[in-house]
Amino acid sequence: MTIHHSTKYSVLIPILGSFLSSCASSDIDAPAQAIPSLPTPFIGEKKVVETPKEQAVAIVANSQFYAQNQIYKEIADGVASRGALSSEYFLQSTRFSHEAFRRTILPQITPSASVDDEGNFIGRLQIEQVIFDGGRFKAGNRVLDAEQAIAFADYAIQYNERVGTAIDAYLRQDMHNALTEISHGITERYNSLQSKAKRRISGGIGSKAELSLFELKQFEAETEASRDIAEADAARLELQQLIGKNIDTAPPLIELESNQNVVAPVVARALAESKRAAGELYAERAETLPRLSLRGSVGTGTNQGLGFDDRVNSFTAGFGLSRPLTWGRDYGLKAASAEAKAAKAEVEEAKRDAEVQLKTLDLRIANLTAQLFKSNTLLIQSQQRVASFEKQFLSGNASIVEAVGIIDTYKRIARNKVETRFALLTAQREKIQLLGLLGPYETAATVSNKKGH
Repeated sequence: MTIHHSTKYSVLIPILGSFLSSCASSDIDAPAQAIPSLPTPFIGEKKVVETPKEQAVAIVANSQFYAQNQIYKEIADGVASRGALSSEYFLQSTRFSHEAFRRTILPQITPSASVDDEGNFIGRLQIEQVIFDGGRFKAGNRVLDAEQAIAFADYAIQYNERVGTAIDAYLRQDMHNALTEISHGITERYNSLQSKAKRRISGGIGSKAELSLFELKQFEAETEASRDIAEADAARLELQQLIGKNIDTAPPLIELESNQNVVAPVVARALAESKRAAGELYAERAETLPRLSLRGSVGTGTNQGLGFDDRVNSFTAGFGLSRPLTWGRDYGLKAASAEAKAAKAEVEEAKRDAEVQLKTLDLRIANLTAQLFKSNTLLIQSQQRVASFEKQFLSGNASIVEAVGIIDTYKRIARNKVETRFALLTAQREKIQLLGLLGPYETAATVSNKKGH
């Protein structure tokens, strides 16, 4: 049914123009808005202001982790201070898109102005309000909720990768510093033994030819020290570039409580993809239902023309479909259903893969912990053996070859302990990165950004 009104609103357009101008956004940080906005009658910026559920849960879990691992929080703070990540802006985009979609439930008002062939001014407002949409709005909300969850999962994955890279540089720096100290210590020991060898020779024990072996081993230790210094410098430079400062404190073993309630970001992303596919299936079904809407066109102009875009004041109400009827089965609906099933299967695959990785890392951590304990015991015994051997060497009860063998054994055990500890810390870092515990978390910067939004 259509109702026509012939009244002309000669003063409507100027009043409307001044009204819209007064409604323009006053946010000085907002992008330039060419067309002013209408005030929202009852919809606030709830979706934009509130922290999404997935992000709130992650912030709590990650803040608890950093409360027990302060040195790693210092690294994460450094990464955060270098600027926002690209995925964080994508997350903001999904939140703004969701908020924009929520406003489609309000009447959609489109002003237009033109001049006809007779020079008559035409200014109109075209208004449309959906009364019944068959579930389209609800489906759109579900899809956009899932899009936001996907964006947050991507943000968490990128955040953990960035912090994990910085922690890895920190661990490599410490390992090569420790190996450098070992090489310097070995060099000093060979200097000491070389001095003792000269005293033995002066006492008639051994020959000068034996001294060359000490010189060769000393040169080998110095070469190892130079290589480790170069590696430590490279790791230090990388860390400085990633967090903006140097950290020389030795890394402690990572403390990690039970992770039963933590959802790995890769699994969270698969779950969000599944929710999006389910929302799209729901939307596909909604598109097969009719939609009831009210339309109106009011303004000033001539009485020529008919229809929604004409120059006559009109109001209409009617049912309509969003798409043509299908021929035979609705294969579009079947395709959406298959995609939803595929996304659900991907969730199970992601869970299995993450579980396998976590169990493998737990086994590596347990084995490396046991190896580190054994390395500590062996190192103590080796240190005692080297200390007691020096007296035997000076008295002539041990040869230079035996001395070199004992020191080489000590060096191998000492370096193995350092490398085992690095491997243990790396496995721990891989685990917490997989669990997504490296970020994001609540910082002064994120609080400031939230207020700015």
